[in-house]
Order: sequence, then C-alpha cells, then structure tokens
Amino acid sequence: METLQSVGTMLLMLLLFAGILFLAWYTTRLIARKSGPALGKNSANLQVVEKLSLGQDKCLLIVRAADKTLLLSAAGERIGLLCEIDPAALQSQGEPPLGANPSFSELFGKLRKRREEKEPDGAQGRDADD
Repeated sequence: METLQSVGTMLLMLLLFAGILFLAWYTTRLIARKSGPALGKNSANLQVVEKLSLGQDKCLLIVRAADKTLLLSAAGERIGLLCEIDPAALQSQGEPPLGANPSFSELFGKLRKRREEKEPDGAQGRDADD
C-alpha cells in the first residue's frame, strides 16, 4: 500500500513540475508578444545591423534606416549620429543581424548537424551501457 502511495505522490510531483514548466513557457511567450519591437524585432524600414558594447550603458550601433546606413553612439540616455556608412564597406560575418532571431528549432537543427558531422557513424554521443 505504501508503494502505491509513493508512486502516486511521484506522479503528482511530475505533473506539478510539468505544469510549472508550461506556465513558464506560456508567460515567456506572452511577454514577448506584448513587448513587440522593444526586444529587437525589426520594422520594414529600420534595422539594427550590428551592436558593439563599449561598457556599461555605452555602445556603437550600425543601423539601416530606409536606404541609409548609419553609425550611432549610445551612452546613457544620449544617442548621437557619428557618420553615414557606405553599405558596400560593411563586412558580413555570416551571422544573422541582431534583430533576426532564429527559432529554437532552427538553432537545434544546426547544432545537431554539427554534432553529427563531428561524430563517427557508430558513436551517437551515448555509451552502450546507457
């Protein structure tokens, strides 16, 4: 009888844990929808191409606004235009722009591909004893 009760308690704990994880996921998605452009989503005419942090509350930004590419400085509550940049002079690093957030499934797929390429055919990252 005690075994049945302990199994029931364990199942209840697992269900409670799954519920907490679901609520955390749902809350994160809700906050992301409500925040909109504030968390790095781009509009059709404005895009942050690159950001370089220079210290606490100080950074340089390359921003594409309509057909112009601008170098901006941001320090505290001040933002200043440093110069206009020729877009052809920018170097591509092969990474998406700051605002282009890939989905989790895309990132996970890339990670799996890299891992599969590194490992030999027989080894899948787990021991035979597992």
